[in-house]
Amino acid sequence: MSELAEVDEGFAELEQLAAGQATPSINVRFFSEPMEDEQATKAVGKRVFRDVEMIEKRIPGDKDIVRREAKEKDKREYAAHYLAFKRGQSQESAAGFPLRQWTMCTRSEAETLAAAGVRTVEQLAGAPSDNIKHVGPYTSLQQKAKDWLNQEKSGAEMAKIRAENDDLRTRVETMERMISTQSKEIEAARNGQPLATAAPVADPRLAALEAQIAALAAAVQRAPDATPFREGEAVRVGSVDVAIGRKPRGRPVGSKNKQKAPVQEN
Repeated sequence: MSELAEVDEGFAELEQLAAGQATPSINVRFFSEPMEDEQATKAVGKRVFRDVEMIEKRIPGDKDIVRREAKEKDKREYAAHYLAFKRGQSQESAAGFPLRQWTMCTRSEAETLAAAGVRTVEQLAGAPSDNIKHVGPYTSLQQKAKDWLNQEKSGAEMAKIRAENDDLRTRVETMERMISTQSKEIEAARNGQPLATAAPVADPRLAALEAQIAALAAAVQRAPDATPFREGEAVRVGSVDVAIGRKPRGRPVGSKNKQKAPVQEN
């Protein structure tokens, strides 16, 4: 099994958590950092390092950065970011829509905001206004980010409503067709008309038997100009030979009832 498949199989619960979580307003990043394992160093007598999963949290526009070893609580609270980290994917996509891909933001504005820890439209919209003012004259840009997210949310809700309406319309049309069919059948039954039924399925064995019977009837009732049957002649009917002959006269051989001699009159 590949490493990615193992990750997918081992983090099914985190997948469910990530699907139900809202995009965090702070900048979160998971990463690995080598740290010395003191117990292993003492055991082998030389420095031993191991990779430790770390977390970095930063309020957009704020200079203060929290950087420490990631705890199990952090992995569950920021499940989308942690899964992206484990799969080698961009954590910016997990945080929201990147400013570098947002058409309302120039490249220089995106780079300036990224240096201050603001990398997505969601982070720009949710950051404290005072922090954004310290980064630069981006108050109007922040308001555009809020409006854009509201439009996106409204569009998603409208698309959901349309999908639900389409599904409801399909169900209603199906029910109307069923009701129409049943009404026609009820009306036909009232008028004494037979209901439409499916044609019976032909049995191949019955068809073969009928063919043999027809062939036997044709053989027995030959046309007058045909050659008459001879006694003992066998006629092939399907896969069966049928013998044709006259009924023998007299008593069967070995009969105990002997024929009496005629009485002569004097």
